[in-house]
Amino acid sequence: PPREAIEVRRLGGRSCRATILIHPDYQPERYVLPPKLAEVLGMMGHETRSRVMVALYGFIKSRRLQARDPQEPINVNLTSDLEKVFGTPSIKLSELGTRLSALLVPVPPVQIEYDIRLRCAALDLEGALRLCSRSDNLRPLDVGLVNGELVKACDCV
Repeated sequence: PPREAIEVRRLGGRSCRATILIHPDYQPERYVLPPKLAEVLGMMGHETRSRVMVALYGFIKSRRLQARDPQEPINVNLTSDLEKVFGTPSIKLSELGTRLSALLVPVPPVQIEYDIRLRCAALDLEGALRLCSRSDNLRPLDVGLVNGELVKACDCV
């Protein structure tokens, strides 16, 4: 299976912390619902906007919340829970999509904190090669110049 990889190269001899952000590319885009709306609609996790809209309209229809007033057939009288979510006791059916979109938040990226630790370093090339070749848990890394001296670094495996 295809895999993605990240390679980080940095100069320096100090340990550091790396933050890796992975942004899922959902097609169609998925959103996090406000907790109260998720509870009312019985939806958990991340949902698409259209699935939330279908569930919300199904909730309105099953509870017969659409106004029966012939003068205002496009109004929806909200339950107390939905009133807390939308901040109003009634809403026009044509405004429902816009008001819902304002409440939906894109799925946040997955965040991974990773400590990069330098375990050991040798100051000369020959000593480093001897050190790395004698120890089973060390592997040689890059050779470089530090303050004009040749340095071979080893990393514990």
